[in-house]
Amino acid sequence: MNFITAKQAALLWGITPRRVQDMCRNGEIKGVVRHGREWLIPENAKKPKRTADVQDDLAVEAPKVFRGIIDFYKVPGTAADILISLAGDEFAYDIFSSQLCFYQGDFDTAISLALKHTDENETNVSYRVSVGLQLMLGAIFVGDIKLWKRGHDYLENTVCASEYEKNSLDFWLGVGSSAVSHRYTYPDWFKRGDFTKLPPNAFPAACYHYTKYLYTVGADQGNDSIEIVHTMPRIIEPLTARVCMDGALIFEIYLRLMCALAYHIAGNDTVAVPHLDRAIALALPDKLYTPLAEYRRRFGFLMDERIMLKSESALPEIKSVSKSLIEGWTALHNEVTGRSVSSKLSTREWQTARLASYGLSNKEIADRIGVTVNAVKQALRMAMDKTGAESRSEIGKYL
Repeated sequence: MNFITAKQAALLWGITPRRVQDMCRNGEIKGVVRHGREWLIPENAKKPKRTADVQDDLAVEAPKVFRGIIDFYKVPGTAADILISLAGDEFAYDIFSSQLCFYQGDFDTAISLALKHTDENETNVSYRVSVGLQLMLGAIFVGDIKLWKRGHDYLENTVCASEYEKNSLDFWLGVGSSAVSHRYTYPDWFKRGDFTKLPPNAFPAACYHYTKYLYTVGADQGNDSIEIVHTMPRIIEPLTARVCMDGALIFEIYLRLMCALAYHIAGNDTVAVPHLDRAIALALPDKLYTPLAEYRRRFGFLMDERIMLKSESALPEIKSVSKSLIEGWTALHNEVTGRSVSSKLSTREWQTARLASYGLSNKEIADRIGVTVNAVKQALRMAMDKTGAESRSEIGKYL
């Protein structure tokens, strides 16, 4: 029997090689053989027929947006096995590798793998989202405005064939933009909490980014924001349970960190610590340090203490990733938004300033983080000097 490659079959059938590879992996083409990382297809194989859309946009075959981490990574410590299983699909293998490297803090490799697949002629929305978003997120950690704009433009220039695809694209553009502090760039339907316009496998990501959006809105409320923080766990807890049921491990980590943070800010570390410990336990087996690094400074020294109980060797690496994030995000944020956030605040100064921005008094902050009132005054004064804030009520704008 003679065989042809996935690329040759794609040319014959008028579809993309990636779609042919998906068909091979899903068993839709009879007689295929995998040779190393390549699928070999019988020369006389017929293009599989798929059910057409006869009702509405929601009946269209849902694109697997942000494929890789959401779709495949369900159990801690299995990243290497997943990579082996994806060896026959170059795009899926590279995108999963890029995402994994991103969450492990290897941003140069993550960016390089995404750039490899920046195909301007590609029309598949899922493909373009997977690549463009990786460029935008990776750029944040290296502070590269040109790279961030390249990823943004790659997404923005995507041509959508349906309203369904357009909704997905708008959501992921909002994710990439809001990470740099375009706080309200999500679509209006998403800000209402309507996830039905997204493909089901994007729901775990939507759960996290929706709570992040609400948290950000709450942080803008000045002295009223601490009351909003107190209510956040009532939203996050059920969404975390939903994400756990979906097996979306990455977003379980993020939701548990956010839930732990809300409890921590409210002064309830007894409830915060189990969520924090669970997030750390999920992250450490495959060295997924980026989520921990993103939230590390917000916890003061509590996260460092909990990480040390699990792995002393992991903490220096997480600190290194955290430093890259602070410096990269600050540089990119300031250039994109024209603001002047400082990257020079210490962990204690940042934590004190954030609690002050929530409207807590110096005594309340001191009790919350276990230091003297004078230590709070000194940390807050240093934070204001470094940021240029003229009052504690406006310091939140510089964090």
